[in-house]
Amino acid sequence: TLLTLIVPVLMYSFKMNKRSVDAYYALPIQREKLYLVKTLVGLFLVLAPFTIAYWSGFLTLLLRSGNPYAMGWYVPAYFGLVVLGTLLYGFNSFIFTRANKVGDGVVFMLAYGLLGGLAYSYLVFELDIISKSKWWIEQSFYSWGGVYVFTAGMDCLIRLEEPSWSVMSFVYPVITGVLGYVLLFRSLRKEKAENAEQISDTPYGYKMLIPTYAALILGGSVSTVTFVLIAEIVATIVYQRKFKFGKKEWIRIGIGLAVGILLNLIK
Repeated sequence: TLLTLIVPVLMYSFKMNKRSVDAYYALPIQREKLYLVKTLVGLFLVLAPFTIAYWSGFLTLLLRSGNPYAMGWYVPAYFGLVVLGTLLYGFNSFIFTRANKVGDGVVFMLAYGLLGGLAYSYLVFELDIISKSKWWIEQSFYSWGGVYVFTAGMDCLIRLEEPSWSVMSFVYPVITGVLGYVLLFRSLRKEKAENAEQISDTPYGYKMLIPTYAALILGGSVSTVTFVLIAEIVATIVYQRKFKFGKKEWIRIGIGLAVGILLNLIK
């Protein structure tokens, strides 16, 4: 999971440096092919260390005397984790490449990693849409949650215990992962080299994240309105790199507060 956060930075940070992005985009190769090579190399850097560590652990257990585990489950567990890791890498890659600066890209990945879980928590614990929350559904709405739930379930099978999971546990990870790859390659023609090192003004970034987080936090507790307002202002200052910002930014701040208060009233 950690590698799916680190490797996208290594693979795609070239687009956030003016010199390197000019050099890459000047190559006689289509951007789709360039990003495909970058993506395949990135997947190798994620999956190769995992594969070595995984099967080393498998052999250690297999050779242990009196091994009580059902070792046959290690094979489907490996391929399941490879698929989920590949999906998570695609999701993080798309999110990271929305930024024009490395720091912004890292913030985007972390923020999106928590966003699904935050939204799910509001729907379950505030609106009580699902009367009894199950850990394997709740956890799967974090970007890395599918990996965690699958690992926990396979661990139960290996230990000859009954796993607690559902197909629903993997709907969110699969959808976000597939969309990540699709949007990553479909957006390439709109990429401009001159955006490197500029403010990350993408609609997928702070413009969406700041009011969405504000709304979901306020939806849980309206008493945090002062804190949320201050946090929105500070986040906008950091995002804009200036203390004075325009009408559009104030409108987004206001939308976050208004939607949050409305969500709190309807719960």
